[in-house]
Amino acid sequence: MKKVLIAYFSLNGNTEKMAGYIAEGVRFSGCQATNKKISELKSAGDLAGYDGYIFGSPTYHRDMAEPMKTFLFLAKKADLEGK
Repeated sequence: MKKVLIAYFSLNGNTEKMAGYIAEGVRFSGCQATNKKISELKSAGDLAGYDGYIFGSPTYHRDMAEPMKTFLFLAKKADLEGK
């Protein structure tokens, strides 16, 4: 079974709720879904072992949240190309 990581940042809980709905869809498609706040992912190694990734962030002033920008620099080091 394919494993999908859904990593998100949520300030008010709305993005967290949406991540839960997305996880349901991923499970419905026959994959295993894992939801994690980006604050739980401290190193590129924490992103290892998944077949697919979904990242979520609210927008503020037409831009993604600052913690998500920082997280994406970490994700860039994890060699996620093709996933």
